[in-house]
Amino acid sequence: MGMQKFLNSIMSKAGKVVEKVANITKRDKTTKPKKTGVTDAEGQDFGFIQWNEKQLQGLLAGAERKELFPLMPALNAKKCLHLSPGAEVYMEMLVKRGAQDIVELDVSRASAGKAPETTPSAYPKARGAIEHLPFAPETFDFLVYPSALAWRSDLATLVPEAARCLRDNGRVLFSTIHPFFEYLMNPRGGFKKGIDTLFNTLKKNGFFLEEMREGSLDDAMKTVSLPPKLSEDLKRYHGLPLILVVKGIRLAKRKAH
Repeated sequence: MGMQKFLNSIMSKAGKVVEKVANITKRDKTTKPKKTGVTDAEGQDFGFIQWNEKQLQGLLAGAERKELFPLMPALNAKKCLHLSPGAEVYMEMLVKRGAQDIVELDVSRASAGKAPETTPSAYPKARGAIEHLPFAPETFDFLVYPSALAWRSDLATLVPEAARCLRDNGRVLFSTIHPFFEYLMNPRGGFKKGIDTLFNTLKKNGFFLEEMREGSLDDAMKTVSLPPKLSEDLKRYHGLPLILVVKGIRLAKRKAH
């Protein structure tokens, strides 16, 4: 009986140790970032970088602002539509390019059910959805949609609506998360959309792809204040593309004879 009691005591202690180890292992698995397989020269994996959403949004904004403005055409005497998916607005950029006739449309998903804004504006504001822009066909000469900041994936819905609302030779300018960066953020999800997907979507809806620019991590870090440790970690990934800015022109439709 004494030996049996001793063995039971040993087994109980061993069980508690195994349970403790299992809990630690489980906790490590849930808190540790997933490996992407993309490493720097020293072997540090991109997935182990620790940042929060605010820092990420700051980097995207820095990359987007730098690349969006150079692609804006001269907008004198042009009717412009600015689709605003969030807090970031680009009215100043449009005005610098000569735009005077501007309509801002709030297409943020969070705007549904919100009371209309009372902030005074020199330009008319409207609210609507990407799926059906509340404008008549061939109303605008230029449409800008800085969507990267909101991590939107509705460009396949936007492009047909942009084609409907733009006049012949009207231009669309939009940004999106770079396909490679989107993959790094969720490698198990694979490539959700490639550059060829964007090109084919534009072509299918009567747009010619005029120009594309990549916004890199290097440029974004010059405009964003980050914790020293995060800055050092990110410097290892020189040239990493964060966003893709695309400009297309709506080709004139062939008139039926």
